[in-house]
Amino acid sequence: TGVLDANIDTSSLKQEEKEEVIKIVQEAIETTLENRGVISQEDTVTVTDIDETTGEVTYEVNVNIQDVPLEDPFKDVSNALVAELDSTLSNPETMEAITNEI
Repeated sequence: TGVLDANIDTSSLKQEEKEEVIKIVQEAIETTLENRGVISQEDTVTVTDIDETTGEVTYEVNVNIQDVPLEDPFKDVSNALVAELDSTLSNPETMEAITNEI
């Protein structure tokens, strides 16, 4: 789970419109992370909310670590993935790529 400061104003949207924006943002984040090699096509990004006041996007990333040959795969992979997600999503170029997808 993470939060992305996207500054998206959904305060004037109807619920159906907000759901469509969430879907578009979700696809943009997922595509950008796939293109940058952070997640695979089998992994998923789910946007759970866009805060109407702050514009922050709350999201979850589900990663398949089934074939990772590590002593403690969940701990090792989750720590590495969180670091990579933070680094990638805090990069201005990544934010620009997400904005271009939207």
